[in-house]
Amino acid sequence: MKLRENLKKIRKAWNVNQDEFGRYFGLTRNNISSYEKSDVMPPMEMLLKLERMSGVPISRWMEEELEPRDLPAQPIEDNTGSEPDGPAYEKVKREDLTDLLKLIDVVVELTEEVKDLKDRVQYLEERG
Repeated sequence: MKLRENLKKIRKAWNVNQDEFGRYFGLTRNNISSYEKSDVMPPMEMLLKLERMSGVPISRWMEEELEPRDLPAQPIEDNTGSEPDGPAYEKVKREDLTDLLKLIDVVVELTEEVKDLKDRVQYLEERG
């Protein structure tokens, strides 16, 4: 999963440890560690805030291996009213819903591609 590697990269670009990185999202060091070490998906609130703080769309976080030049050296000012060490967003804004719908579209598209691929493989197996 590209996301876990990209989380490590931005944390290093921002020169913060897991505990400090987690405070930006109202999460613990253990939360961040689990997102970086495994395929556990971070909460959508974190991903949306990460998109705002990095200027990098969520879809790129999920689909691409980001390069250091793609990432800001420090968090972009988050003007949503939440302090960096405050809780994650409790309300989802209209822009966030649009981003979420885009992400859902990507997931649906990938799911359909996987299904098509599975059908093709099954067809080829049946033909011998």
